Amino acid sequence: MLVAPQVTLLMGTTGTKSSIAQHISEGDEIFMKCQISAHPHTYVIQFFFNGTQIVDNSDGVFINNSSLVIKSVRRQHSGRYQCFANNSEGRGESNELVLAVTYPPVCRSHKRVFGAALGEAVKIPCSVTAEPPDVAFQWTVNNAELLASFAS
Repeated sequence: MLVAPQVTLLMGTTGTKSSIAQHISEGDEIFMKCQISAHPHTYVIQFFFNGTQIVDNSDGVFINNSSLVIKSVRRQHSGRYQCFANNSEGRGESNELVLAVTYPPVCRSHKRVFGAALGEAVKIPCSVTAEPPDVAFQWTVNNAELLASFAS
């Protein structure tokens, strides 16, 4: 019996595989496996990231037949992944996996000097990016805590 590809995308790290969204830390190595059931065998397998086809590149992303490996995940790898497989009977589309890469807070502001008269209030903005986005701030001056910490 001839059958168009039936495709499932699995994602994992060492020792784990899942077909649901994964939370991975920046720097981890991950792999994705395009699991295919088809007759005749597939002749084209493609991986997509946010709707754009992924190609082997020197950025630590490697594709080998039905596997995709990202050697050192970065926050830019967060997004939606899918694979597609073709044979003479048609094209199969996998489930969509969402990769959320976690990373520690990083300051977005540039260093600036603020001046104030003795006793004058000063508003100093602090903008960070992080995943997860819940962060706590602690202000210090000369290694002494200035104000109580507060969360964003």
